[in-house]
Amino acid sequence: MSPRIVTLLAIGILATACARAPQSPTTGSIAGTLSGAGGPIQNAEVKLQSYADENCAKLNQKNKLSEAEDAQYKQCSRQMSSTTSDSQGQYSFPNVADGWYSLNVNWTTNEDPLKSNPMWKPIFLYREEGFLVTFIAAKDSSFRGLAVGEPFRFSGGDTGKKDLKLKL
Repeated sequence: MSPRIVTLLAIGILATACARAPQSPTTGSIAGTLSGAGGPIQNAEVKLQSYADENCAKLNQKNKLSEAEDAQYKQCSRQMSSTTSDSQGQYSFPNVADGWYSLNVNWTTNEDPLKSNPMWKPIFLYREEGFLVTFIAAKDSSFRGLAVGEPFRFSGGDTGKKDLKLKL
């Protein structure tokens, strides 16, 4: 065989091998800042929940699941990891692959979320840009905050910004 034919065969084999090489999943980061009327929300626990697909994410949004749906949800969802917000209220989850996710945020504050409301209720709920926020009054005069995020589709390769800005 001529050197030219050998070279062309080698190029063809390499091109075929490269075309069939498995692609590594694209990753990016999901990050944000947690803040309220009093400034950054520090030391909040932020949990990243993943869903196998859009159907699983939709199960997360249902108020009541049948037994079969509950079993399916337990199979198709999982907590990926958790982190704690820093002194500026910032958190980050690096190396997150493409997929469906949601965030849950837990924190404690001594600041009354309804200081302008003289009819304080022990439990208070409201919606805040993609989060359902709940405050529960504790016996020690603190307030437990929980923000449950709506599922979202994340495409790796960039940064998914998820801020929680409480207007209370």
